Amino acid sequence: MSRFLVLVASWVGVVSHAFAQIDEMISIEYGKTGAVVVFMSYDCPICKRYIPKLRSIYENYRNDEFEMYMVFPGLDSRSSVDSISNELGLNYTAILDSSMVWVTTFDARITPQVFLVNSRGRVVYDGPIDNYFYQPGKHRSIVSEDYLIDNMEALKSAKSNPLPFSSRKSIGCMIERAKE
Repeated sequence: MSRFLVLVASWVGVVSHAFAQIDEMISIEYGKTGAVVVFMSYDCPICKRYIPKLRSIYENYRNDEFEMYMVFPGLDSRSSVDSISNELGLNYTAILDSSMVWVTTFDARITPQVFLVNSRGRVVYDGPIDNYFYQPGKHRSIVSEDYLIDNMEALKSAKSNPLPFSSRKSIGCMIERAKE
């Protein structure tokens, strides 16, 4: 299954991937490989476990070839998102998703759940950051597979060759959606 986002080129040479009904945009600078979108929850203990790793990914890849976004579903104010981002020391572009539009667009269900988007606006990976957790509340002593980093590296080296869509089941805290 592949997911595509609408591609819009701006006059300053920045490529933006605009989502239907989304006020904020994912911006991928011209020449960059893609974007990492992480769905997070301040209250989820599994999310908190990944904070050091997310900091490391940001430090290692932000100037490289990736834009970094962190989406906070369900929070009701920009100041809450900014406060949490500052408290956790996460320098990703923080996105307030109080109306769950980003959750719906990406079909995010769990926090933490990551989406890797290529420069053409196509989601090429959807799943967990790594294999540390194998069941809710159960984890390995050592990470043996770094799914996000491996896919980021594959995307960097693929350049003009499209990566096939890859998906894994995320383990974490459910994103609560309003009942329809």
